[in-house]
Amino acid sequence: MARLAFFVFIAIIAFVIFIIKSLVGTFTGSEKLKSTTFKDETKKAMDVTAKGISWMEQQWEQSKKEASDGKTGRFIAYNDGTVLDRQTNLMWAATDNGIGIDWVDAERYCKNYRTGGYIDWRLPTQDELSGLYLYNGSENTITNFINLTNDWFWASDTLGDTAAGFSFRNGLFWNDKSYTLNRALPVRSVQKVLVK
Repeated sequence: MARLAFFVFIAIIAFVIFIIKSLVGTFTGSEKLKSTTFKDETKKAMDVTAKGISWMEQQWEQSKKEASDGKTGRFIAYNDGTVLDRQTNLMWAATDNGIGIDWVDAERYCKNYRTGGYIDWRLPTQDELSGLYLYNGSENTITNFINLTNDWFWASDTLGDTAAGFSFRNGLFWNDKSYTLNRALPVRSVQKVLVK
């Protein structure tokens, strides 16, 4: 029994030594690593970065081309004055109300909006407005399918006499509901995305 335990012990030691030599060879004896220099690795990283930038530029050019056709992977512009965001299942008015109004009038404007034959338009939330905020490779923007006459828009979120809003230049904000420089951009939820 002692001999068997001795042979098992020797076999385990030999196996461990084999594994250690294999690992050490991988890290120190590899021809690939011996021939690689910092300069080579820097050049590879720069090539990958350049390819990534090139790919991003190609994607941006493709999205501009699709936008000129009235359809992108995310947005579809319809002839009835609506724009469908297929990512969020929200349908937006293709243009805002065009003038500065207070929050109560903005809410009324959206509830009474009837473009596209729909009757369930509403004032969007801050999160819904911020979801339109896109990065186009050099700046934050909004899809070209929605025409905005201002950067500042009312949101449905309220707290006492203040209401939330969203700026397509500066992000989220809160104002007194009587403030009259913000615009209204109607939105409606779409149950099932259908391409017209």
